[in-house]
Amino acid sequence: MSQSSWAWRPSSLLAHNGAAEKSERFTLLYLRESATAARLVAGLAAGACELSHDALDARMSHQRDLAVDYFRAVLVSAGILPVRDEYMARLERWIEQKAAAIEDPEDRRLITAFARWDRIARIRRRACGKPISAYSNDIAQTQIAKAVTFLNWIKEQGETLAACRQPLIDLWLTSEDHQGPYAARPFVRWAVRSKLASGISIPARPRRIFHRPLDADERWATARRLLNDDSIETRDRVAGLMVLLYGQYPARTCRLTTGHVIHDENGVALRLNRTPLRLPPPMDGLVLQLVDIAHDHERTVMSNEHNTPWLFPSFQMPGRPMTSRRLAGRLRSIGLPPEAGRCAALLDLCTQMPPAVLQRLLGISPAAAERWAAGAVRTAYAAEVAKRS
Repeated sequence: MSQSSWAWRPSSLLAHNGAAEKSERFTLLYLRESATAARLVAGLAAGACELSHDALDARMSHQRDLAVDYFRAVLVSAGILPVRDEYMARLERWIEQKAAAIEDPEDRRLITAFARWDRIARIRRRACGKPISAYSNDIAQTQIAKAVTFLNWIKEQGETLAACRQPLIDLWLTSEDHQGPYAARPFVRWAVRSKLASGISIPARPRRIFHRPLDADERWATARRLLNDDSIETRDRVAGLMVLLYGQYPARTCRLTTGHVIHDENGVALRLNRTPLRLPPPMDGLVLQLVDIAHDHERTVMSNEHNTPWLFPSFQMPGRPMTSRRLAGRLRSIGLPPEAGRCAALLDLCTQMPPAVLQRLLGISPAAAERWAAGAVRTAYAAEVAKRS
């Protein structure tokens, strides 16, 4: 479908690919209730608005405009606009706005360089060409915003970045004037590497978050409930089992697609990393159900036939996965705290296989695998001592 043939027919929003009644109703409600949506459709129909990502970005009244986001998601899902890394685009747009609000030209130059050549470059390297997550976007924004706060705070102390010394950094870390001082660590490290500062450092954030793992009996009782209780939605059952059996973060689970599922003569497997993870029954059947649901969902929205369906699609944003925050909230609502369940799973798995095998199957880093293995040893020792006493 060409852009020109679509532009004068806004009704094709509803007709494309035979959208299901639920999707039509949601889109009609969107067009009726959103003034932004009405202006966008009218502008496209009149030829006053170019059909491009840049034109939609220019129409956004603020950093996160839900009406424009939904409209863009519909067009991308339908194949009318090209797919782009939406969170990366949002991050780059946020950086431009953040830098433009900085009055001091030198500070603006520093923040722009740090954001683009350190934070964004690092995110791109770790993403390996894949779209970044909402979590990566949020972390980068927090660190860049804290860098701005850090520079302003130094000025309030009558110092410059080049003249800043460690006692001032220590004061920054202990000051009650701001929260999360350790978030400035990436900026300070970058400034030292770039010869913009010297002799200063911010240590890693103290590890104070340790989630008490689920009790073994509670873990297995919850797993059995998810395996057998048909009243729970399939996507919640699969997501919960990924936490309880394989220690997966909701942030990774929600980005699985049907392309990660392998169904062959040997059964069903999930490709979480280099070595496919074979799934036991009845979990294999649940995953295949999820694949069918994902394909059905793709057929009921305006989907580009070249897209790989998400196993956990968003029902608010066509063509996008559910957010990790939303998925974690759904798990908590069925009585599964993801952090505690993940801790219990990884500690248990580390008693059954070497860290290297865990890494190949589950995709966790070598350092994380070693840490979990050490934690499993300590936990096993503590349990043995408790039995003796």
